[in-house]
Amino acid sequence: MFVDKKTTMNLRLALALALALVPSATSCDLFLNGADCAADGDCSGSDLCIEGSCIECAEDSDCDDDENCNDGDCERDGGGEGEGEGEGEGEGEGEGEADCVLLEERFEGEGSCADACDCSVGVACVDNVCAPAPTTCSSDLDCPRPVGACVPQSCDPSFGDCAAEGEGEGEPPSSGIAFELRWDIDSGDIDIHAMKGTPFCPKVSSGTVTFGPITQACVPPADEDDCTFANCSPGQQSPNPDWDDDGARGAADPVLQLDDLAGLGPELITVAAPVNGAYLIGAHAFTLTGTTTATVRVFDDGLLEATIDATLNGDEDWADVAIVHVNASGSVTCVGDVTDGVDECP
Repeated sequence: MFVDKKTTMNLRLALALALALVPSATSCDLFLNGADCAADGDCSGSDLCIEGSCIECAEDSDCDDDENCNDGDCERDGGGEGEGEGEGEGEGEGEGEADCVLLEERFEGEGSCADACDCSVGVACVDNVCAPAPTTCSSDLDCPRPVGACVPQSCDPSFGDCAAEGEGEGEPPSSGIAFELRWDIDSGDIDIHAMKGTPFCPKVSSGTVTFGPITQACVPPADEDDCTFANCSPGQQSPNPDWDDDGARGAADPVLQLDDLAGLGPELITVAAPVNGAYLIGAHAFTLTGTTTATVRVFDDGLLEATIDATLNGDEDWADVAIVHVNASGSVTCVGDVTDGVDECP
């Protein structure tokens, strides 16, 4: 039977609740980070569970009258380490090892993992080891960890991308380029757009938006190379932006990793292996009450290349923010501030 990642997380939450209601139950399945315990009851005798470790004491009052608490062990006044440590370790390890097999014991070795959440951004959990993601995938474990908060994931088998089913604090991937958008008022939905030119043709359904000074309204399908929420999320069906003109969605094409519908952002577009060209980044006030400052940041291999601000005033306002120039090696050579309609790059 196939069980997806969301079902797995729900089962884990249900197990945690059951363990909280049944004191005699073991907490082994809660030890997803290699902890020794989840509650005092997981420790032997009168030991305490402090930050995932079983210890004899947290303060002197936890020890006998003739003992002091020293680094979690009760030691007699004037006595050495021997008696306190020997007794504490002996009791603590016996019962725990009989009942529990911790995550770190099930998956031994450097970079071991249960899923992509145990790995760094852009890395997958392959055969319980953090490793580069395959080109295509057969299960969610083959997907690289997405940017932002690690939450339940779903995998597009044809593309091998991992989609976050929630929002998180965006973080740029360690390779490729990334465009991030944030804003400073939580009463609006601001959308990021990234398009490869020229001409630069935003894909916006509303007919009331005034583009420019560099972007322009185009007749579909000329606007299909604009990456936005309508056509660019992982797993979204074609037509998708085809920035390398190869007729297929791949590493040279953009992916909208984060789409914030209400809040302060971030929204994030990534391109794993960009091709040579100029890319315009725009911001659209899908809904907005008042005025906000939209901030676009551009990253290359995880390093911040530029930060540019633009002002948006009310619903349907649009701003051309930046043009990102990429060379044949896929590296950013210049980022031009185009809020005044002039590309500063040579």
